[in-house]
Amino acid sequence: RAVGDNCATPIDINIPSQLPYYEYGQTTCGRINDYSTTCLGSYDGGEDIIYRLNVSTEKWVTITMTTSVTWTGMAIFNGCPDVGTCLEYVTGSAAGTRVIANRILYPGNTYYLMMDTYPSPTCISLFDLSIVDATPVFTPITTFPFITGYEGGTLPAQFTPLIASNCNYDIAGAAAA
Repeated sequence: RAVGDNCATPIDINIPSQLPYYEYGQTTCGRINDYSTTCLGSYDGGEDIIYRLNVSTEKWVTITMTTSVTWTGMAIFNGCPDVGTCLEYVTGSAAGTRVIANRILYPGNTYYLMMDTYPSPTCISLFDLSIVDATPVFTPITTFPFITGYEGGTLPAQFTPLIASNCNYDIAGAAAA
């Protein structure tokens, strides 16, 4: 079996040391359909490819697969796709990009990334993969009162009105999300 064919021989990516990670001109063709009962549903009926993400430091990432092939999907698992839990997936019938955005990966965990396709076409003849750092930037509040606008938006549940006019709000104590 070739590297990437299944969980016994995955393509290893070390996070964060190999970020940003780019791989161009990859294929699932000739790799066999090893995993066909995953969260991808009908999109795991073609030949698949497996990447193993070895995480040494907590990291937020965005994973993007770009292809001109139709009927493709991508999923991330906390174990091999046949035994692990599906954490997130994306599928689509049109050619284009599949994105798993702002996914946090924790140190000491091993994640598996699978690209697959609907049974027709039987494989993804060509795709590009990118995994990039998506660590959010938090700006601390240093001046009080802190004033911000939420025009047309929905306030988080922790915001409660201080007065009947709903113009001023207090933030109820809550754990950080």
